[in-house]
Amino acid sequence: RRVLNDDNIRTASFNSEESKIKNLCMSILENEENYASYTTEIATLLYDIMIKYPDIPSGDLVCCLFEVDGTGYFGMMKFNYKTSFIHYV
Repeated sequence: RRVLNDDNIRTASFNSEESKIKNLCMSILENEENYASYTTEIATLLYDIMIKYPDIPSGDLVCCLFEVDGTGYFGMMKFNYKTSFIHYV
C-alpha cells in the first residue's frame, strides 16, 4: 500500500499494443510459473536499452508480484547506484 501511495512513484505506460516488455509483463500476471524466465528476459531487454543510451544511470532492478485489495500487480523498481547505498541479497 505504501508503494502505491508514495509521492515519488512513477507510473509507466506503453506507446503501442505491440511491445515485447508489455507482453512479458502481461504473461507474468497470467502465468506466474514462468516468473523467473520472464523477468530475466525483461532485465536483459532493459539492459540492452541502457547500453544503447549511456545517459541512463546503472542500478539494480527489482521485480515483484504483489496483491492489494484483491488486485494483482507486477512491479519493477530500478534503484540507481549511489555511493551511500549498499544492497544485500
